[in-house]
This record gives sequence, C-alpha cells and structure tokens, in this order.
Amino acid sequence: MSSSEVRPVWFVFAGVGCQWPQMGRDLMTLDCFRESIMRSDAVMKPYGIDVFGLLMDSNDDTFNNIVNSFVGIAAVQVRNSVLNIHTVIFQL
Repeated sequence: MSSSEVRPVWFVFAGVGCQWPQMGRDLMTLDCFRESIMRSDAVMKPYGIDVFGLLMDSNDDTFNNIVNSFVGIAAVQVRNSVLNIHTVIFQL
C-alpha cells in the first residue's frame, strides 16, 4: 500500500460502560454537542424517546433501563463521531 493510496476511515464505538452518568449533561455546554443532541432528539421524538430529557433530566435510576442507556450512549457517540470526522477532514 502506498502512502498516496486513499483508505477508508473507520470509527469504532466503545459501547456500553465507557461513559459516566453526567457525561452528556456536562457536554451540553458545548454548542456543537448540544446542536447534535437536539437533532437526535427531534429524530427520536416520534418514537417516544426524549434524548434531551435523558441527558438533562435523568436521575440515578434512568439508565437502569437498557433502552435509555443505549439511546443516551448512542447519542453521545454520534456527536463524538461527527467531531472526529470534521477533525480528520480538516487535517488532510
């Protein structure tokens, strides 16, 4: 493989267990993160899932529900992957 060969970029998600409960709430202070979460929230609302509420209004029991846990983690990881894509593109 030559150094000029175009290769795909892969993103690997760590999955459940790599985040802390306040992670999403803490990241909501970043405009780019909050905007991504609000887009995810709009997409999931018709399915009865409140992504914004999961991150901002959660309590100790919220993420004991596997659906809440998965949706919260996926929303955070989607935003992080978008940030990674922008970083890779602008470094090329």
